[in-house]
Amino acid sequence: MLLSKIRGPTSFESLRIVNGVLYPTFQEACNKYGLLDDDDEWHEVISECSKSGFASQIRQLFVYIIVNCQVSDLNHLWRTHWQVMADDILNNKRRSSRNLEMTMNDEEIQFYALAGEWWLWEDLSLEDIDMQVEIRSTSKTNNVVYKEVFYNVPSI
Repeated sequence: MLLSKIRGPTSFESLRIVNGVLYPTFQEACNKYGLLDDDDEWHEVISECSKSGFASQIRQLFVYIIVNCQVSDLNHLWRTHWQVMADDILNNKRRSSRNLEMTMNDEEIQFYALAGEWWLWEDLSLEDIDMQVEIRSTSKTNNVVYKEVFYNVPSI
């Protein structure tokens, strides 16, 4: 696309220059030239849903959008709306681990927000759709430990 837009490029790097600014990727340069579709409609849909929907419903909508629709910048869509999609994650993890003091950093919350919808992905993985979310555990507690040591003593 850029080759048809730019006259006489001298290098691959010159293809990524738009109005004197060097962009890190060809996709961003194409975006600045207006050669790619934008994702305004998907941002609007998620924003509207977040006004009245539960976080789990918004996550399901997000998965539906990325599986069935054309999203040009998936990571931007996620980074813009992940907080409304992950609003319930920390409380759910605290309840399931029976540890009301549990803390999680943003990366962990994002990971669990996406991983929790694994059954909706059909045959997709986070790598297949180029989602840049990784988990770096900084929690002072381990869920496995809590599950293993939490017994209903009277029933034993």
